[in-house]
Amino acid sequence: MIGLRPISKEMVEYLTSETMVEVAKRLKEKNIFLAVRCGAFRIAPYLDSTSKDWIGSLNRLKKSVNHQQAPSVNVNEELSTRIVVSN
Repeated sequence: MIGLRPISKEMVEYLTSETMVEVAKRLKEKNIFLAVRCGAFRIAPYLDSTSKDWIGSLNRLKKSVNHQQAPSVNVNEELSTRIVVSN
């Protein structure tokens, strides 16, 4: 499982639970399924997911968050560097 959690103060303030749920709904319309739990996006990959699949999914997540981005938040940097792998 991979968790993406906002770290910076600006991103935490911007990505409220409601905003994260809206992002997840937009992605679901594009057949990308993720959960919002405890202030983080959680993604559970399929065993046959490729790196190309992951890069595409992360790029769509970034674009979806950027869709309503606050001007002072650098979503590209925030989400690409805050990937946590949990067992």
